[in-house]
Amino acid sequence: RAEAQISLQSAISMNMLEGAYLIDANDMLICWTNPKLEKMFGYSPGEMIGKHVSIVNAPTDLDPQKKAAQLSRALRRSGEWQGEVKNIKKDGTEFWCYANISIFDHPKYGRVILSIHTDITERKQVENALRESERKLRETQKMAKLGHWSWDVRTGQVQWSEEVFNTFQLDPKRFTPRIDSILALSPWPEDHQRDQELIRRATQNHKIGSYEQRFLRPDKSIGYYYSTFQGKYDEGGKLITIVGTVQDITESKHAEQILRESEEKYRNLVEHTPDQISLFSKDLKGLSVNSTVEKMLGKPREEILGRKLTRVFPKDISRTYANYLKTVLKEKKALEYEEHIKIKGRSYWIDI
Repeated sequence: RAEAQISLQSAISMNMLEGAYLIDANDMLICWTNPKLEKMFGYSPGEMIGKHVSIVNAPTDLDPQKKAAQLSRALRRSGEWQGEVKNIKKDGTEFWCYANISIFDHPKYGRVILSIHTDITERKQVENALRESERKLRETQKMAKLGHWSWDVRTGQVQWSEEVFNTFQLDPKRFTPRIDSILALSPWPEDHQRDQELIRRATQNHKIGSYEQRFLRPDKSIGYYYSTFQGKYDEGGKLITIVGTVQDITESKHAEQILRESEEKYRNLVEHTPDQISLFSKDLKGLSVNSTVEKMLGKPREEILGRKLTRVFPKDISRTYANYLKTVLKEKKALEYEEHIKIKGRSYWIDI
């Protein structure tokens, strides 16, 4: 019965999908291999027998023989070991395996170490590609100041990417994103009402939504972000998750504010300067005038804008003025122009 049991176990080992081999625990020489292992490592049948187990270990910072001795000591302490190992084939090709290793007494070979290897090279390549993709994604999001988030409406769990935390200048170890804690970042009631409206919209249609939002930074300064969002639904059409993006637009909002203030100052300056300031199109139609021009012509700007210069100014003046502007357009440079004119009985010296 013992011989029959050994024969059965041997048959199973010879035909299993994983590579398996026995190592003499005393001298660490390989004493048995199954066909799968020989094929996995690129050896002929029986070629690995009698060789030191270090032949399967790929070179690393640790010498292969020292690595084998280190593993042997670990087995003597606990009797088993599992983990990923970097192996090498006969032709020098390196590949990854997941190894299950144990030590026991064999009726034929004595004290042996059984090592079962599963090739996980493809899985490692996928994992490495995934890590590289995630690294590139993080770098891209950091450069674009763009993060992503998700909200499981069933559990209430919210997940933020690293860049979302950076946008809000929050430490992921100290801040837990939840609906209530996120809403607290924008302590303005009117913003909360809009947030609730956006959530309602996301639950009722499958379209992508977007909005801009302000928030308080930890230093009490105001930041701005632009967010897109979309609901995800189950087969029955029930909302299960809302996913979205967050992009920090604080710098652009500040630049817009500075530009608006600058434009407002410019408009005030243009509007109230004693100089006549006009803007004409290439076909000499009025595009913009200041109040000083209105006073000089005695016409509201509604009667000036969109009309040709020849219909706005007196004929004798507009003819000379039009010729001057055409010369400026032709030569593409500023020219000096001075003339004494009369409009509605008042005298003006025009110096352009």
